Amino acid sequence: MARHLSSLPAAELVAWRPLLEPVRTALAPAVGDLLIEPNLDPLIRRSAAETLADYGRDKGTVIAEALLHSDPQTFAVLLEVATHNHDEVAARLQQELARSEAPPWPETPMHPTWQPVTDSATRRIQEAAGHVDEQWAFCLRLPLDEVRAFCEELRPTGYRPVRLWSWKESERVLVALIWQRDGAPWQLAGPLEPPELVETDTRYRQQSLWPVALDFVQETPVKALGLW
Repeated sequence: MARHLSSLPAAELVAWRPLLEPVRTALAPAVGDLLIEPNLDPLIRRSAAETLADYGRDKGTVIAEALLHSDPQTFAVLLEVATHNHDEVAARLQQELARSEAPPWPETPMHPTWQPVTDSATRRIQEAAGHVDEQWAFCLRLPLDEVRAFCEELRPTGYRPVRLWSWKESERVLVALIWQRDGAPWQLAGPLEPPELVETDTRYRQQSLWPVALDFVQETPVKALGLW
């Protein structure tokens, strides 16, 4: 009923609201649940917010929950009625602020065949303004001519390059890289001219390796670095 009510044309909705006033306290939570839906039609969302502001005018917890899921338009509609339920709304918002969530980053179990990262490789990443973790690694300024060999050096450790960016500093081309330690197969190629890039991509796709990162090196002619 809450969805049907919120989908009515504005003129019909205005006519229905006073008729449903006796059951507004029962309807308010259902309208609030509607506002939590992530892909709700914008017009229905706006209408639902206006209905909740009316029917839920003394339901501070319902208003607060709707505020937490509001967009800029519905936030403005709900904010005014929220000020009349200050204590309940503030309590729910404080509860949300106090909540802590660990990011959903599942760790890949260490495979027994993965070799430990050598001290020299760790130092090289640190010298390139980077860091090595058990699950990932990154560096910000590895010289282009060292990228391929260094990534191959890390291959036996299970670290797979997943992102890369290049830029020019004076006469040198430097590369930033991110590795994920999952032991998955990968290939790095480049710098490649456009015809070589197409040929390389076709070859790796035939091996079920799909492109995950591409960067164009600032050289003349322009060449590309690719990860599959």
